Amino acid sequence: MIKITADFTDSFLEDMINKDVDKIINDTAKSMFSAGKAITDKAVAKTKDGAFTGGGFGNISYDLRSSMGCGLVKSNKVTQSYFPFGKTTTGKKHGKELLATVAAEITDDIALVFVAGENYAVFVEDKGYDVITMSFATFDPEFLNQINNA
Repeated sequence: MIKITADFTDSFLEDMINKDVDKIINDTAKSMFSAGKAITDKAVAKTKDGAFTGGGFGNISYDLRSSMGCGLVKSNKVTQSYFPFGKTTTGKKHGKELLATVAAEITDDIALVFVAGENYAVFVEDKGYDVITMSFATFDPEFLNQINNA
């Protein structure tokens, strides 16, 4: 009769599993954030200097455009943020403040949050223009693309 004994402990096995799970979570978060940046770029591109094209709004003060961004949230904290258009500091400041406020409410381990930090963003979208919501609708294919190319 052959006797086989494990040459590892339960805690060693648990540590190895946790490392693998952490790697999967971190790789997924990286792909989520890359997809978020691509979607944010798409939304911001629709706002260029008065061009009412592709569902986007024309920009007058640049505050709304500057407030558009995304952030990766882990355990209620923003770990990475992306606000690509910085023509005004007011808009970017409002976007980052809203991102931090939303992040504090998130109970998931990781989340990707899209924001348009100016309080009139909803009014602009209610008029049928894409601030960020319609661009966000393309997140799933972009996320899958990021995962496949990782």
